[in-house]
Amino acid sequence: MTIGDVLAMIAAIVVTVAAWGAMILFTGLLFPTRSSSAEQCLVDKPWACFFRGLGVVVVLTVIAIVTANKGFGPIRLLAGVAVGYGGLLSAIGSAAVVRLVASRLAVSLNPSKAGDLEANTLSYALLLRGTTLYILSGLLPIVGWLFVTPIFLLLSVGAGAGAFLGSKKAAVVPPTAIPTMEMGL
Repeated sequence: MTIGDVLAMIAAIVVTVAAWGAMILFTGLLFPTRSSSAEQCLVDKPWACFFRGLGVVVVLTVIAIVTANKGFGPIRLLAGVAVGYGGLLSAIGSAAVVRLVASRLAVSLNPSKAGDLEANTLSYALLLRGTTLYILSGLLPIVGWLFVTPIFLLLSVGAGAGAFLGSKKAAVVPPTAIPTMEMGL
């Protein structure tokens, strides 16, 4: 293994982490109703989300493995659909975890206004901080790889499935607008 191979692997890891973080932010901002519904599911019943995620991951993995080995094209497409659906559930659930972390950061950064909804609306900065904490906690060697990431994956898939199963609708609190600077010439 040469130094180029090592640098290529490091670059692949960095690009994958950056892309996953961008996907979480994009999903959370594009689908605020689903992600807030999944967040409410996480807050109300975290263990139900965990075991629902375990069941969904097992079922989708079995479907993907069984159909990927068949020789007929449309049946192989079912494997891709199963993997894509798992990715969708994981992205919605990860956005919910990030929203939950961001809302708790908002309260911890400004505890005097903990009950004030206007003061604690989620800003893009808080969502970015939540995403950074979420992603970096999974990169911690050994503990992050073997414990944190699988638990987050199962919670995320379970929360995403809970958002699509018709759980109660949560109130959507959109992120606050970013102030723009007008530049006059």
